[in-house]
Amino acid sequence: MVAFTYAGVQGVQAQSNGNIGGFDEVSTSNPYPYSSLTFIGTNGHIRALADLDLGSQVQTEANAVARLSATTGHTMSVTLDWLRQGTTLYLGSATDTGTINVLKWTARWNNPTDLVIDGGTVFASPLSVYGLQDLMGVIRSVTINNNARLELSSKATRIRRLEGGGSIGIFAPLTIDGGTFSTSITGASRLIFTGDSTWTGTGGSIGTLEVVPGVTLTTSNSAAVESSTDLQIDGTHQLNASLSVNGLSGSGLIVLGPGVSLSAGSQNASSVFSGSISGTGGIVKDGTGRQTLTGINTYTGGTTINAGTLALADAGSFAASGGLNLAGAGAGFDIGAAIGSRTIGGLSGVTGSTIWLGANTLTLGGAGNTSFGGSINGTGGIVKQGTGTQTLTGINTYTGGTTVNAGTLALSGLGSLAASGSLNLAAAGAKFDISFAAADQTIGGLSGAAGSTVTLGARTLTFGDATNQLFAGSIGGTGGIAKQGSGRQTLSGTSTYGGATTVAAGELRVDGALTGLGAVTVSAGATLSGTGSIAGSVTVDGTLSAGHSPGTLTVGSLTLNSGSTSVFELNTPGVVGGSDPVAGNDLVAVTGNLRLGGALDARAAAAGYYRLFDYGGTLTGSFDSQSVTSTRGGFTIASAQVDTTVAGQVNLVVLGTGQTLQFWDGANTSANGTVDGGAGSWSSFGSNWTDSAGSANAGWGGSVGIFAGSAGGTVSVSGTVSFDTLQFSTNGYVLSGGTLSIVPASGGAGSFNVDNGVVASIGSTIVDGSGTAIVKVGGGTLILSGNNSYTGGTTIAGGTLQVSADANLGAISGGLSLDGGTLRTTASFTSARNVAINAGGGMVQTDADLSWSGAISGSGALTKTGSGTLILTGTNSHAGGTTIADGVLQIGDGGTSGSITGPVVNNSTLAFNRSDDIAFAGAISGTGDVQKRGMGSLTLSGTNTYSGGTVIAQGTLIGSARSFGTGQITNNGTLVIDQPTDAGFANAIDGTGTLTKRGSGTLTLTGTNSYTGGTTVSGGKLVVNGSIANSVVTLTGGTLGGSGTIGGVVANTGATVAPGNSIGTLTVSGNVSFAGG
Repeated sequence: MVAFTYAGVQGVQAQSNGNIGGFDEVSTSNPYPYSSLTFIGTNGHIRALADLDLGSQVQTEANAVARLSATTGHTMSVTLDWLRQGTTLYLGSATDTGTINVLKWTARWNNPTDLVIDGGTVFASPLSVYGLQDLMGVIRSVTINNNARLELSSKATRIRRLEGGGSIGIFAPLTIDGGTFSTSITGASRLIFTGDSTWTGTGGSIGTLEVVPGVTLTTSNSAAVESSTDLQIDGTHQLNASLSVNGLSGSGLIVLGPGVSLSAGSQNASSVFSGSISGTGGIVKDGTGRQTLTGINTYTGGTTINAGTLALADAGSFAASGGLNLAGAGAGFDIGAAIGSRTIGGLSGVTGSTIWLGANTLTLGGAGNTSFGGSINGTGGIVKQGTGTQTLTGINTYTGGTTVNAGTLALSGLGSLAASGSLNLAAAGAKFDISFAAADQTIGGLSGAAGSTVTLGARTLTFGDATNQLFAGSIGGTGGIAKQGSGRQTLSGTSTYGGATTVAAGELRVDGALTGLGAVTVSAGATLSGTGSIAGSVTVDGTLSAGHSPGTLTVGSLTLNSGSTSVFELNTPGVVGGSDPVAGNDLVAVTGNLRLGGALDARAAAAGYYRLFDYGGTLTGSFDSQSVTSTRGGFTIASAQVDTTVAGQVNLVVLGTGQTLQFWDGANTSANGTVDGGAGSWSSFGSNWTDSAGSANAGWGGSVGIFAGSAGGTVSVSGTVSFDTLQFSTNGYVLSGGTLSIVPASGGAGSFNVDNGVVASIGSTIVDGSGTAIVKVGGGTLILSGNNSYTGGTTIAGGTLQVSADANLGAISGGLSLDGGTLRTTASFTSARNVAINAGGGMVQTDADLSWSGAISGSGALTKTGSGTLILTGTNSHAGGTTIADGVLQIGDGGTSGSITGPVVNNSTLAFNRSDDIAFAGAISGTGDVQKRGMGSLTLSGTNTYSGGTVIAQGTLIGSARSFGTGQITNNGTLVIDQPTDAGFANAIDGTGTLTKRGSGTLTLTGTNSYTGGTTVSGGKLVVNGSIANSVVTLTGGTLGGSGTIGGVVANTGATVAPGNSIGTLTVSGNVSFAGG
């Protein structure tokens, strides 16, 4: 018996049509006896208790709720005709788990319905849709409950919204427009997400999982797809559980949740993903295929390559903090097709893995300790960042060089770098360690910053190429180094390695210290140079070139073999070593034994006595040959002789055309095989001059004389003796009496050469001969005390020339030139000589006051030292600036003359003392003070930063707020601050003088000022935010404001008093007077 309810009324039967509004159970397998059935209301339900072919065409009224179900083990077949708008159709139920076989479903596109798979299994056969090709396009949502299953046909299907769980079987592409579901979806087809979806279920055998642009898919089940699935993400895929796929493609965004990994390539696919991968999870490359990433990826969970190749191409990149692990032999990482350099975190990997750089640079930024056993290839380079240690245990052939900015790059086991690749330890703390390497190592050029370190262990590091490199760090260990390549390698740090040093090719310049005792060998064709020190023994078959324009090289012991060449640059006779490019000379200081040999190649700028070697042990051998050439135009070398007669020294005596060399033999008038020196009497006829060996005494030849010996003494000059050059190599000589006539072999000047550390005094009168000028060279001190009359002037090119009177410098018409030397004055005097300060600069040391009215010119810099005052009353124009180290430099002496130009570094006192009005535009810096003396006015227009304060003793000092440095101003005259723009002024002002504010700008006083003179505002605005409590402010124009304290106010007509800063109180401790208007 079949019962129906029509509109809720029981017992109505239909012949050709049935309206189902209630519950109907059918226990027969015969076809339903109606040609069409219509569900009405919200309670329609047909339940098959046995297999049932519901042959009728089932329809629904609008908004109806209908259910078709079959009991467990039975099947209901149904044809769905017209489900009207708003229908909810349930297929199956929680208790009826039989099968619903939808034979046909004819849908209308404008009648959206909801489908609920509520139990059992639903088979959806090919369907027909009016106006659409996809039935599911008119189903508003599909919900699968109670572990039910939906089996779709072989036709592509679309679900507008999927909810619930259960399972779906697909045999053709399935498109899901969105939803939140835990459904298990299986089938070897394509699963496409076209709307935002959250999927917590699993997938099996899906061919391709695709997310279209603009859509987000969130998965949280590691079994969402099988590893054979291809993943195509053009929208967004949020992974909250790890996933393994085959190919990875698309242009969208993949977001990896915490601890989540995405594995690609499991079935050896080769794919390109141009999108971006972000999040805190990581990427794993499996399979033998090639996975290429061309997008900018920011995921931080690291990258693991188990097999195949992971490539970055175009803009493809990783997060700089993400580590890279090439975990399988044969695994590869390729950045050759990337545009530009790439950065990763730490690098790890096994032997047999490979990195291809192409021409790019790979930066390793990890802070931890990692080890990479594979090989790195290409023409690009490696940069090491991060504080950790990156160890390389494989054979690397990349040639683009290695830079270590932080942490340690270590080679261990078979690890090596390309022999042609340079190494740069670019920052303090950067390290390169080969102590655990199985073999010695070879690189290209070595460079590095101070504070960087190379650790050798017991290994030898060979470096150098055709370029010039500087390494300022340190090299340590028991191993050694070897220099190769034609370029120059400079070591300027302190290195402690104890092994050997081999200079096989090019130049090794040691400007630092090699404190280890390992031997240094310089091969034929190679060069050792520098200004540093080498503790070990040095053997030279190539070239030894101390200094570099010029300088001193210190070595332990030195052997110059036959075939070696010793090169010296010699500028100034009598100067022992030194780095001054004008006055200094090359010197080799040997602390141990010295063996001479090979060739001497010296370049000398003047005639005289030059020190080549100092030595502390024994001297053997001699030079096989020598070449001494002139480096100065007009100076021709007539002869040169190596002198080894002084113990501990090897000297070179250079003579020009017409010069002869003699040594002062003191009181000895006959040869005794020794240059004795010391006190004696010098005349034109005495025979107390000898040769360098003390083997032949003779009278004075009037040319070049050397005062040496074991000690100095007083030399009494008798009558007039001529000289070309006098050199003092031993301290304590005093020449007194008689006359010295300047007779140079060439040129117009005679020379006095005083060695470093030597003081010599000449009280004899120096007069014109064929020459009229003198030149002081050498690093020592020459004291002139005679009333000298030579007329050609004095040049101080090195060391110190000391005088106590102007007449010591010759005739008053003779000028003074300073070029790297010092004029020292020990008594007060005045001089009208003109002074030229040349490129080497000049120093004036005033132990007493010195007044100089001559003009000072030239390109060099003037330095004032000494406790006395140097008064300049001439017109001075030297271009190199002025430094005041001690005492007082005073411009003018109360009159109308005296000037200075250019910047002044004032670390003592700079004073201006003029009676007229002057201006100074130079910048004044330093720790000293500025003093205004004299009745005139001084305008300072530079931006001055001196910090020692300002003293106005007389007259007027004018400037802006930036003119007076940062110290206190003691004003006992007039201070005018002419302020065209707004500025603050924090200097404290004291004294009895007055302050005038003029100019259109606002001047804000913030200091506590105690000066007692008046304050005048004649223009702009004066803002007192500090205190001028002892001063009355008179306004002849402009404005007075601020919130500080003043002593009183007199406001004339047209002036303005505006207390405060916008709003505030200006405190007046005295009287206030306002004129009318």
